[in-house]
This record gives sequence, C-alpha cells and structure tokens, in this order.
Amino acid sequence: MQGFETRFADAVIAARWAIISLSLLAVFGLASGSRFLYMESDYRIWFADDNPELVAFESMERVYTKTDNVAFIIEPQNGDVFTERTLTAVKELTQAAWQLPYSSRVDSLSNYQHTTANGDDLVVRDLVLGKLSPRDLDEIRSVAINEPLLVNRVISAAADVTSVNVRTPYPGIDNTKEVPEVAKAAIAMRDDFRSRYPDINFYLTGSLMMSASFPAAAQGDAQTLLPISFALMGIMLVILLRSFGGAMAILVVVAFSIAAAMGARGYSGYSLAPISGGMPIIILTIAIANCVHVMVSFANEMGAGKDKILAIKESLRINLQPVFLASITTTVGFLTLNAADAPPIR
Repeated sequence: MQGFETRFADAVIAARWAIISLSLLAVFGLASGSRFLYMESDYRIWFADDNPELVAFESMERVYTKTDNVAFIIEPQNGDVFTERTLTAVKELTQAAWQLPYSSRVDSLSNYQHTTANGDDLVVRDLVLGKLSPRDLDEIRSVAINEPLLVNRVISAAADVTSVNVRTPYPGIDNTKEVPEVAKAAIAMRDDFRSRYPDINFYLTGSLMMSASFPAAAQGDAQTLLPISFALMGIMLVILLRSFGGAMAILVVVAFSIAAAMGARGYSGYSLAPISGGMPIIILTIAIANCVHVMVSFANEMGAGKDKILAIKESLRINLQPVFLASITTTVGFLTLNAADAPPIR
C-alpha cells in the first residue's frame, strides 16, 4: 500500500497545471494588497496604547505641549562658536527655522532673552543683535558660558558646538505625511545653510528626525539589501546546484512568497514598522532553505537516471515530511513573538 507521501506526490503531478494556475491567482491576488501598505513614522508605535510610561507621557503633553522637535547642530570648523560669522549663521538659521511646518518655538543663542540692568530699569533683549564688534563677541561669550540655561543645553561647555532647537508639535492626524513633511523641509534648510556656510558643519537631530529616520532606513534597506540578497543567493544557487534553471525556479518561488506575504500584510490593515523591513529577508531565507531540499533531491534522482516526472515525484515524497516539520516549527517560533511588549514585534 502506498504511503501518504507517495499519494501526495502523485496527486500533485496529476493536478500540476491546476495547482500552478491557482497558485498564480493566489499570489497575484494577495500581492495586490501591497498598495495598502504604509510605514509608520512615530516612535510611539513601539509602545502599547496602555503602556503606563506612554500614558503618563501623553498625559503630560496634553497638559503642557508636545515635545517633538527638530534640532540643528552647528559646528564651526575653526572650533569657536563665538565669531561674527558663526553667530550670524545661528541668527539667520533661527529666523529661517520659524518657517518649518508646525514650528511653534525656536530656541538658540541668538534669541536667548538676556536681561541687563540700566539704573532702575531691566532691559530684556536677544543675546545676539546686529553687527558684532570684538567687544560684543566677548560679552556674548561671557554671558553664554556662565548661563546654566545655555551651557550643555544650547552650547557645549567648550564653546565649539551650538544648536538651534525647533519645537514642532505636528497635529498627529496623519504622521505618515506630517513627519516626512517636516523632515523634508528641515533637510532642505540644512543643505541650504551648508552651501551658504561651507566652513561650518550643520547636522540634524531631534525626536522628529528620529521618527522620520525609521521608515527611511527601512526603505533604504529594502532598496539595497533585498536586491543584493537575491543576487548573492542566485549566484550561490547556480554554483551549488549547477543549474541555472533550478536556481531561477527557486528565486521565482521566493519572489512570489515575499510578494504574497507583503500583500497579505497590506490587506490586514496593519501598518509597517521599521522592523517589518526584515520580513522579506526572513521569507527569502526560509523559502530558499525549503526549496533547496526539494531541488537537490530532484537533481540527485535525475542523476540516478530517472526521468523528470519520476524524479519530481520522488523528491516530493522524500521532502514532504521534513519540509512540513521545518515549516511548522519555524511558524511556532515566530508565533512566540506575540508575547513581546512592543506592538511592531507582535
């Protein structure tokens, strides 16, 4: 009496055209869901809605204001912030930063409110005003490096780096658009000042830039790592299997698996997080591991003198159980990620 594996292999070969057609329909049907995929751009997605720290943080923001920010870091190449050129750049950047989308406050050395006494009167003015003489520069330096609200907050203790901090409390209605909008404008502004002041280094940081960097990094990986992985896997498969057709067949299965999985993700309504960028690489690894077993057994049977149909049947019979068990245990392993605290990992 034939075993289940033999009957399964016979059934697959007998219905191969129907299976291929249905598989292609399923793949293309699922892959079409990729149009619904979108990438989250907010660091808050790493915390569950009922996370006590997140709840406390958002409660504080509702009472006061959102703390999202973009910070321009300014580093003069001569190592001294207190020169007329550098302070002019700080002042111009401070004024320009008000034009960033959702900008609500800009803090820097230039607009720090410095208070001086004039008899019985108190005079409050910006720390940096107009054209600066050597005496003005010395006075600004003296004030800044002795002011606890500025040192190690707006300017480094060594006075070689300063910052322009922009509060950007975006509405949060659609952070997939709002965060990239602010980040794009900030990057354009940084690049403009780099071109105008080539002797000064300008950098970007801040919570909003961090949020924007997550999807940017994931998309960059998808555009570089995945093609490189495919190319390397294809070369290795051709060398090890000694069959270009066999290698291409495996890569087609891998590509269809990735397309179907990502499309199914789109239909699910869940967003993509940066960690989701690893999904294609994981699928590629698992799919190739399974396919290689089938292809190697097929090649061995062909080498033993069997015709193609019999070789395929024997390969399916031999590999049905081990591939099934490997897939099940892999599935169970990934299901354990549902116990993780971070929603994107779940």
